[in-house]
Amino acid sequence: MKRPAPAARILLAVVAAVLAPEAVAAEVAALLRLDVYGGKYYLQGGGPSFGGNVFWSATPAVKISEEDALIPMIAGQYRRTYDARELVGGSFLTHETLDNMLLLKWVHAIDDSNLVKPYFSFKNEMIAEAPGESLDRGLFNYHKYAGGLEFERLGGRLRSFRHTVSFYAVRFYNFEALTARQFGDEVRSGSAVLDFNAFEYHMALDWLPWERGLLTAALDGAYRVFPDQKVVTAAGTYSDRSRDDLAWGGDLGLQHRWRGWRLGKLSFEPSAGAHAGFSGLVSNQDHYEAPRLKHIRSYYNYHGLSSGPFVRLKVNRVEAGLSYDYNRREYTQRLAQAADGTYLDDETLYTSDHIWSLSVAVVLTEFLTFKVQGSDRTSSSNTRHERSYRYNFHAYHYFAGIGLKY
Repeated sequence: MKRPAPAARILLAVVAAVLAPEAVAAEVAALLRLDVYGGKYYLQGGGPSFGGNVFWSATPAVKISEEDALIPMIAGQYRRTYDARELVGGSFLTHETLDNMLLLKWVHAIDDSNLVKPYFSFKNEMIAEAPGESLDRGLFNYHKYAGGLEFERLGGRLRSFRHTVSFYAVRFYNFEALTARQFGDEVRSGSAVLDFNAFEYHMALDWLPWERGLLTAALDGAYRVFPDQKVVTAAGTYSDRSRDDLAWGGDLGLQHRWRGWRLGKLSFEPSAGAHAGFSGLVSNQDHYEAPRLKHIRSYYNYHGLSSGPFVRLKVNRVEAGLSYDYNRREYTQRLAQAADGTYLDDETLYTSDHIWSLSVAVVLTEFLTFKVQGSDRTSSSNTRHERSYRYNFHAYHYFAGIGLKY
């Protein structure tokens, strides 16, 4: 089962703390966190490079009354390792990223079981694709403005049931269409062709099917509009219509925590689980490659599946985890290509990812934890032409560091 992002876990913990029944009057619950890792990372065909990962956050939640809490959050992350990212309709192998986020959430308890949470957030992410590229000049750097409303129902076996409706706008402030020669003509129809606005619905639940078991489920759908990106025609010209996409996804996870047992001074607490998910996208945008006079309808449409198990074992102050994920994506109309770019007219493109992740955490004090993490990713596809996107690679890393929280 996919674990929530660090910021999400912090937010859930703070909400529980500030809305605790025994708290009275206006109170502040501050939570500070810093994780710092360093180590080596590798890309197939190259030597090792030094990299790292730093995550920071501050969440000074304020309980205003028995029914209301204000939760501001500042969080960020710096990564220096190879990572595959979905950008401009395909996979890019990024080398360095830096993102910062500001979140302001209001939590209002309607009654003992129902919460309503309006929120606003701003995020800036800078992305460098190759070593030596300046972060502040990354072609795909963006701002994201978001606002939404979440409804949550708390219960017994159905521990949490959440519905969220949101709007967000993404602005790529460095992208220049005329310099992006590796893409099709559809991304050169305007000056802000990657900018989009989106409406999204998200549903998630946590259910306790049996003692020490947990089932999680999530569904989401988003409608995205690209005001400045015109739909390309079979002749390579642009229509009056703007691009719009409909994206969806879902995930189902199940895990179990066994009762711990003791062996002398050692206490063992194992757990295991698995997840399975799906995703898809339908777009009205086509693809036109002028040098080859090639037009492909519904170029960005795809459907995908993902699944994988995980195991964890906690022994006293040491916790170790191992997970595996398999992802398969099939484009319904995008054609595979030979190494020289020749289209294989009878074969549509697919990608496969195999991802192994390992983590170890040793609690040293109440505030300090020693951590080790590693990851190995192999991506492959039936296309060999990689002028626009990166489909075939093998990358791995191993990092060690410390985690501080207060």
